[in-house]
Amino acid sequence: MKRITISSLRKMGACESQVELLEEMFGKSIPVTKESVDKCYAIVNIDWFAQNFLTGLKKDAYDTWDAYLAAVKPLQDAYYTARKPLWYAYEKACGYKLVELLT
Repeated sequence: MKRITISSLRKMGACESQVELLEEMFGKSIPVTKESVDKCYAIVNIDWFAQNFLTGLKKDAYDTWDAYLAAVKPLQDAYYTARKPLWYAYEKACGYKLVELLT
């Protein structure tokens, strides 16, 4: 199994606060697995890893994926902006129903 060492993150200039979090979670090295991603994606910058650890064709493949994500971002932003008031109305209606059923 491939691993990324904490010392390699420091040598590459990773954000020290994120390195410390990763060291607390994984110890001296991080297994390169989907389980590791599941454990830390919300608190570390995964894109930084990709930009600093991938090279050659793997970097090209990632950058193509990154370009796709950038292309769909305006659509996602518009969707979530339009959805927000509807979601709040739904949550409010659910809350009112909950109050009705509990009283």
